[in-house]
Amino acid sequence: MANRLGVMTPAVNKWENSNSKPDIELLAPIARLLDISFDTLLSFHENLSDTEIEEIIRKMDRMFSEEGYEKIYEWALRIFLFLHQRVRRSLLLRYACGQPSAFGFEPV
Repeated sequence: MANRLGVMTPAVNKWENSNSKPDIELLAPIARLLDISFDTLLSFHENLSDTEIEEIIRKMDRMFSEEGYEKIYEWALRIFLFLHQRVRRSLLLRYACGQPSAFGFEPV
């Protein structure tokens, strides 16, 4: 992998051991080299898992009981904004790495 990406072997070893992260410009080549999608490489999912949804519902129920409507509304708004930014960031990363189909159009 290191030879194909033009980096030193210790760099790849650090990525594999979570001691560092590859440069953003290497993400698309890494995905192609591993024959996986960019989304898979970044562990991106359009939808929340059932477990994530259940966790959010439990937390909302607990917060509503303990803190009332205002606090739960503020918290839910923060969650929405976080998820919105996560989707937006993923789209921008895919576009920056040469995957404009993420925006619904193909390169000219």
